[in-house]
Amino acid sequence: MLEGITVALQSYYDTATSAKNILESALVQIRENYIGATLAEKTKEIQTVYNDTLKESREKNFNACVEILDGIDAKVQEIVKVPVPADFTATLEALKQIKEPSKVEVETVVDAYRNNYYAYRAICDYLKIKTKPVTIDDIQEDLSDIRSNLHKCFFSDGIDGYHFLNWKDGSTTIIPYDAVITAFCDSRFEDASVSNLDS
Repeated sequence: MLEGITVALQSYYDTATSAKNILESALVQIRENYIGATLAEKTKEIQTVYNDTLKESREKNFNACVEILDGIDAKVQEIVKVPVPADFTATLEALKQIKEPSKVEVETVVDAYRNNYYAYRAICDYLKIKTKPVTIDDIQEDLSDIRSNLHKCFFSDGIDGYHFLNWKDGSTTIIPYDAVITAFCDSRFEDASVSNLDS
């Protein structure tokens, strides 16, 4: 779900790199061919074109990232609005009557409700399942963290900064989040666990 973010970061990087190369080449030609006020005017013109190109690409690609995150946020909101199945309360009460449920009993109950956020969380909490499911708060925090980091990438860092390059690469930033967020948005809550974020 987040692969579009790395595409947008790469697009901005490519545009900025190309624009910088064109700027440097144009500045060499301007310095070779002009002097005085004309040199200053031509330098200002090419610098304006460069800045406008960066601004346009930055805004376009940042907005593409924001759209992706807004879409994920909307999907997450849909998921948490899905009500618990009508038979869940009775099933959970029956499960609570069993002092030591067997592995098969646990798996059967988990399988029956694994695609419902609240039911799956309740089962995991009650059974103290080792793999802690990601909560809506975790996902919202992750999305906020991604937004904050992308803002730094596009508006603070510059394309050669460590932060930008780390997020453009994505292997330690986007990819771990992507696995968890995608699983959550696909209602595969057993795959959307805190342990998957830590790996």
